[in-house]
Amino acid sequence: MDRWRAFLSWAATLAVLGVPGPTPAAPPGPAGERHPAPTVVQDATGVTVDNGQVRFHVASRNDVMDSLQLAGHELLASGGMGYFDADGSFGHFMLGQADTTLGVRLGSDFADVTITHPATAAMPFSIVHHYVLRGGESGFHIATEYAHPASMPAASLVQTRQVLRVDPHLFTNISLEDEPGQTPWRQAASTLPTPAEISAAIKDAPRTVQDSTYDLSGLGSQYPKRYYTKYDWSITEKDHVLHGLYGGGFGAWMVQPNKESLNGGPQKQELTAHQTDTTPVLLMMDQGTHYGAKSVDLAAGEDWSKTYGPFFVYLNTGTSGAAMRRDAMRFATPGFDRAFYDRLGLAGYTTREQRSTVSGRLRLAGSSASMRGTTVVLSENGIEWQRSAKGYQYWVNADEDGRFTLSGVRPGTYRLSAYRTGTFGEFTLDDVTVGADQRLRLPDLTWTPVSNGRTVWQIGTPNRVSSEFFNGEQARNFYWPQEQRFLDRFPNGAVTYVVGQSTARDWGYVQYQAMLLPVPLNPPDSPPATPPVVTRMPDWTVRFSLRHAPATGATATVTVALAALSGNVLNAARHDPNVLIRVNGVTQPAWDIPVADVSATSYRSGGSGLELTHSFSFPASLLQQGQNEIAFNLDGDSATVGYNAVYDAIRMEVTR
Repeated sequence: MDRWRAFLSWAATLAVLGVPGPTPAAPPGPAGERHPAPTVVQDATGVTVDNGQVRFHVASRNDVMDSLQLAGHELLASGGMGYFDADGSFGHFMLGQADTTLGVRLGSDFADVTITHPATAAMPFSIVHHYVLRGGESGFHIATEYAHPASMPAASLVQTRQVLRVDPHLFTNISLEDEPGQTPWRQAASTLPTPAEISAAIKDAPRTVQDSTYDLSGLGSQYPKRYYTKYDWSITEKDHVLHGLYGGGFGAWMVQPNKESLNGGPQKQELTAHQTDTTPVLLMMDQGTHYGAKSVDLAAGEDWSKTYGPFFVYLNTGTSGAAMRRDAMRFATPGFDRAFYDRLGLAGYTTREQRSTVSGRLRLAGSSASMRGTTVVLSENGIEWQRSAKGYQYWVNADEDGRFTLSGVRPGTYRLSAYRTGTFGEFTLDDVTVGADQRLRLPDLTWTPVSNGRTVWQIGTPNRVSSEFFNGEQARNFYWPQEQRFLDRFPNGAVTYVVGQSTARDWGYVQYQAMLLPVPLNPPDSPPATPPVVTRMPDWTVRFSLRHAPATGATATVTVALAALSGNVLNAARHDPNVLIRVNGVTQPAWDIPVADVSATSYRSGGSGLELTHSFSFPASLLQQGQNEIAFNLDGDSATVGYNAVYDAIRMEVTR
């Protein structure tokens, strides 16, 4: 309780200074004191819920949260609102636009406001969305129950999210951690451009350099970068638990203590918060596909349900964004409010007494190497974890000895997977059946990574990201034109890597299939003397020397791991692209990649997306004693341009 008394003392100090004091929330976890239930008023305008600290109103006319107050201060003024929407085979759907019912359920210390939409032919998912306010807490909980009844036609759920648009005059800053491997910059750039500046950039068409990306030069913006894009403020989900907006003495934070209901696994990336031409936006992306994660695809007659969340929207006050973030981080622990969630009674939520732990030990075959850098994932059975969307997911880091424990697992049948920094591919074990309230200890597991002989050379370390390559550490820091940094380093667009001399920094993180040349600039810069034209880029080349020619009958294998295959802004016609290699001038059969596996990674400030790996095997007789050359070509047999390869690692092996 010493931490709690210190928090109250801090609140009193702020009050003396004339700053709106932070509304004390109950200490996180099941030990928190139970408070009286909030008051509820339901009338013709909607439902108002008030716990003495937080007060919100959901309007009956459109099921939008049109008022949210903290200690009597309105946080949704000047166009703010809270709502829930979705995109998919049904088009765009905003909860409350039709066929919804607004209700409220009272518990001993909480009020649960529900917005219910039945499944229809036009929107074949039933939805129950919850706004839950608990007594004594400075924030509210959100959760959403989805169901696709067997009576409904085929449907896809691409994106679904909670949106909180807050007062632009209060919330002027964004808070999000920098990511491993990326050059830190976010704290220094936390001041957002204003809605007026975004609006001015939208109206001046040349300033919109690509979707949701704007040139702010000459607008007097306090945002410290010339270019603003919401994609710079995306995040990889693995270790992320909190993002927020703050300013004017207030903070609003999206807390994610439990990620089991998200799609796409630990390497999935999504949007967090950003500025628009009307208000700042705080997001909870329950289901998203911006960087290659997959949609929920359901056949006609398929019965499916899933509960997303609960998540916690924490509200606080203070003069320091860093201090308010530290305050909000108290709630970003897996145990936060679990006891409360157990008795909240959300459909599809599994209580602690029914949850299990899965533990085990994983080692590399024939190796005593440390297993640090290994991530163990439990996800949908029979499906690659990064493509998982229908079910639930859990992940944890293994220790040096390969031991791991996954906690809070729902009963079900899962695939256990593992990936490790420095190892190509992944370990998989299907049909892991987890019962209710079980302590499942798996037998010792052995991972035998694929080996195709002796390694001749390798570029990069397989780790599902591209940050070690040239400019990869700046992937999440947008610059226009993106291609200019590459051309400054590789003037004619050709990359040549010499084994034994070059380093990973001599290989670009993105291989461009084509560019507009000369690279177009934007006002107020001078336009190029000649109009830019689409120009194909040359192959990238690896040169290496062999002391001896390979043995007769030997096989060589080049394994290419892409952190993503991305479309680019030139992409007009979608088709199945390919990657091919030429071994001393001899073209090998192409690696054809389904267009469904193409993401928007490279132009949405991403250095990774959907990991794709392929091994090119060919007769080693194509290699020779002395100098050799392998060229890498992207979609060379297509008349259509529009793809970029984002590299993870490349390795060449030869059988002995």
